[in-house]
Amino acid sequence: MIPFPTIKNHTSPEKIKEYVSLLVQNIIDKEGRIREKHKLIDDKVKKELAENQNHNRFKFNYPKISEIKKETRLDTGLYEKGFKKIDNLINNYKHGFFQIPYNLFKSGSTPKIRLFNPKSKKFNWVTPTNIFGEGFYNPIITIDMKISNNINKDCILFINRTSKGKKGEFVGITCFYDFGEYGCGHHNQGLYKVDKFEKDKLLFIVSIINSNLLREICGYSSLGSKMKELKSYDFSKLKFPNFPKERENEIINLYYNKLNKNDNLNSKNYLNKEFERNNKLGIFQLDIEIFKLRGLLEEIIDKIIINEKIEINY
Repeated sequence: MIPFPTIKNHTSPEKIKEYVSLLVQNIIDKEGRIREKHKLIDDKVKKELAENQNHNRFKFNYPKISEIKKETRLDTGLYEKGFKKIDNLINNYKHGFFQIPYNLFKSGSTPKIRLFNPKSKKFNWVTPTNIFGEGFYNPIITIDMKISNNINKDCILFINRTSKGKKGEFVGITCFYDFGEYGCGHHNQGLYKVDKFEKDKLLFIVSIINSNLLREICGYSSLGSKMKELKSYDFSKLKFPNFPKERENEIINLYYNKLNKNDNLNSKNYLNKEFERNNKLGIFQLDIEIFKLRGLLEEIIDKIIINEKIEINY
C-alpha cells in the first residue's frame, strides 16, 4: 500500500504529490551531476598527465632483490605492471609531483567514555562508515566525551582500513571536513587526519585521491587479506601531480563550488532553476544538499502517513 496525502493536511493532495515529485527529481539530478563531475575529474587528470609526459618511455621489468629490500614488503601490488604503469605516468609528469610528509598524518581515537547523539549536540562523530566514494562525510551521529575533540579546523580525513572491496580500491577514500559547514568534530582511529595545508591544496588532494587513477594506486599499495589497510607510511609514499594552477582550479571547482540558493521558487520554475544550479555546484555541495533534501523528504513522508499538516516551501 502506498500512503496518499489527504485533504486534512489543509493543502491539496495533488500539490503535495507534486511537491514530493519535484524534490525527488531534484535529488536524482544532483546524483547524476555528481557522477558526471567525478568522471570529468578523472578525464582531466588522465588528460593532463598523458599530454605532459617527459620523453622517457615506460618499460616493465620484474622487481630486483634490491627493490624488494627497499620496499621491505612482499604482500603488495607495488611490483605489478598496473602499478608501475600509473606510477611511471606520475613520475614522468613534466611538472613533477608532491607527497604528504609522514609526520603530518594524525591518527584518531575512540573515547573510552562517550555518549552518542546527546540531547545537547556536542561534536560530530566521524568514522569510515559515514564517508562515501566521492569524498563526502555524512554527518549523522554526534558524540560527547570527557577528552578533547580532534577536529577544530578544515582538514581532510583518509580511510586507512576497510573490509569493503577485494582489491583495496576503497582504502584511502578521503573526505574534506568543511569546518564552516560541520563545526567541531572528532574522528576515530579508522581515519588519518591532515590539516597542515591551505584549503585549496586540501581540496585538490581530495579530488585527486578519489579519482580512478589514485584509487588503483591505493589498491596496489594496500596490504592485508580480509581487511585492506594503508599505514601512514604508505600514505606518505603516495604521489600527487603538481598540476598548473589553472588546471588545479578546474579540478577543485568540480569538487567544491559554492553558490547562493535559488530564490522566488515555485512549482513552475523549481526544476529548471535547480537543474541549472546543480550543473554549477561542486560535488561537495551537491552531496550536502542531497543529504538535506532526503531529510526533508523523510519528514514529509512521515507527515503524509500520520496525516499531519504539510507546508510547501520551495
